[in-house]
Amino acid sequence: MEEQDYILFEDYLSGALSTSDRQKLEARLQSDKELNAWFETYREASAYLERTFGKAEDTAAFRDKVSGISEEYFRKQERKPRVRKLLRWQIAVAASVLILLGIFLSRRMTVPSYEDYAIYPEISLVVRGEENAELYRAETAFNHKNYEEAARLFGEILREDPAHAEISLYYAIALVEQNRFGEADMAFAGLIGSRSVFRTEALWYGALSKLKQKDYEACRELLRKIPDSSANHTAAQKLLKRLPE
Repeated sequence: MEEQDYILFEDYLSGALSTSDRQKLEARLQSDKELNAWFETYREASAYLERTFGKAEDTAAFRDKVSGISEEYFRKQERKPRVRKLLRWQIAVAASVLILLGIFLSRRMTVPSYEDYAIYPEISLVVRGEENAELYRAETAFNHKNYEEAARLFGEILREDPAHAEISLYYAIALVEQNRFGEADMAFAGLIGSRSVFRTEALWYGALSKLKQKDYEACRELLRKIPDSSANHTAAQKLLKRLPE
């Protein structure tokens, strides 16, 4: 097992992977029994650590405890040196535990950033057989991360059709990427206050906008409104636990 696989597991469980990356990992888990066994072990260990050390202060106490135990152990080793052979599987298990703890603690002890969660799926707005050059250019610009051009084109489309909720969502995201927060937050607010099917998406990406602005209280407020049925609910709950007070 490589450390990168554990990071991939953590991103999967926290909801930080894109749809395509989630599907790739799920395909690997179905075809690779050994990888799947490691994943299940990681999921169980992660769930245990989450329950036991879910709060930042608990995590800090746990980190200090592990550090103290480690220091005491090495003091004993210095006083009473001895040689002991470890079986290969014991080394592998010990290394895996250390990696797991390292990933868990590093994720817990750092303030979350917008870049940790801003993973946008490739969008497809143009229906096959439909001729809409402007919409196609906007879609292409967004997928190529040319957010300035995407926002300009989405803005023009919305002037013609201001009620187009899906375009409004991607327009707002493109604005956040340019740090045009005032305009973006207004667009998100319009969707959140509507009955659109994109309302919960707007709550999630609106929360990420607040995260990027380091407005943690506003971010927390939006995350708490994301319903259990949302695909972003798990990621929202994990982000809530990581936000500083």
